Amino acid sequence: MLIIMKRLFVFLFAVFMLNEVSPLKAEDFASSTACIKCHQKAYEQSVMSPYRHLNADRECARCHIYTKPAINIDIASTSYQNNVILKINIPPKKSYRVVAKAKDKGEQQSKQLNTLLDVNTIVVEDSEGVSPKILDIKVTEVSHGTFASATITWKTNLPTNSGVKYGLTDKYGEKQFNDFFQLTEIHRVSLSGLKPNSVYHYQIQAEDVFHNTTLSEELTLDTGKTFKLEESASVDDGSQPEIGSLRFFRIKDDHNTYVKIFTSKPSALLLNLREDIDPTSHGYGLLPKSTTTIDICVECHKSGSSHRVRIKIRPELKTSLELPTIGDGLITCVTCHEAHGANHSNLLRFESSEKKSVLCIKCHTKGVI
Repeated sequence: MLIIMKRLFVFLFAVFMLNEVSPLKAEDFASSTACIKCHQKAYEQSVMSPYRHLNADRECARCHIYTKPAINIDIASTSYQNNVILKINIPPKKSYRVVAKAKDKGEQQSKQLNTLLDVNTIVVEDSEGVSPKILDIKVTEVSHGTFASATITWKTNLPTNSGVKYGLTDKYGEKQFNDFFQLTEIHRVSLSGLKPNSVYHYQIQAEDVFHNTTLSEELTLDTGKTFKLEESASVDDGSQPEIGSLRFFRIKDDHNTYVKIFTSKPSALLLNLREDIDPTSHGYGLLPKSTTTIDICVECHKSGSSHRVRIKIRPELKTSLELPTIGDGLITCVTCHEAHGANHSNLLRFESSEKKSVLCIKCHTKGVI
């Protein structure tokens, strides 16, 4: 009698809490109290059953919900620029929580920008047909080791990739290009494996995100003498960097997504795109049946200690609708055991003992083992 009273008290307390629960917050989407609000019948079964699963009424998310995002992407740009376009590859039909930070060379960080990106609303942009301009080309360094190397810098009037074609003749033959992951306005390319005391021909290529391309005139560099130009020190006013804009867009016939970021001063950037949760439903999504009915169970209950699972019922066996399977007759732990609460020991759906085995004969008829 005392046990029944205790269970009744727990049940009534849960009903009271259902009326008090507030809408589910993003950081607390796995709250068991919120789960009970919609799944009261399953909770009642657990509370009122003679045999209860100890975790059934307090760890709903553990057995049913993805608690971590399946998609969690970090994107970094360390080139200290004001205006950058980054290429990202994200699955369609998803919403993402985007967190962006900027950090200047003095280690000052911007305020964190936190926004929601709905992939279905990303605009598709088209080129205006204007090719980028290449400005201020310089050979800033030539050095000698086993081979010679050279560094070339230049600027563009809008974000482009960085590419150099070079060789000992005007036919070039060698090239150094970035992978089009990051488009910038300030460019630096180092050429290695050069022959000392030689004159190299080179040409700059700038390609914007729409594949409009500009080629510089043919230029030369001499690896005969080593030198290094001192870079003019940028004046830092001590201000904190700010992210002025963050714009996502796509290009026709291109499966990638691009993000254009403008900062108030030259900064390194870090973006995190994480699959967003639905704060009113099931977080990052429901775990598949095979996980909730097998994999979660064997985390605590040693596999192989009972009936085999993850096998199909043999054709010669009688199947019972009272013993649920998944897929095309796949046996799981939940085939024989209730997940939340049951009327029989070991959470069995039907009695199974040395004297009486109602459970087994649901499938194993006389003469069939």
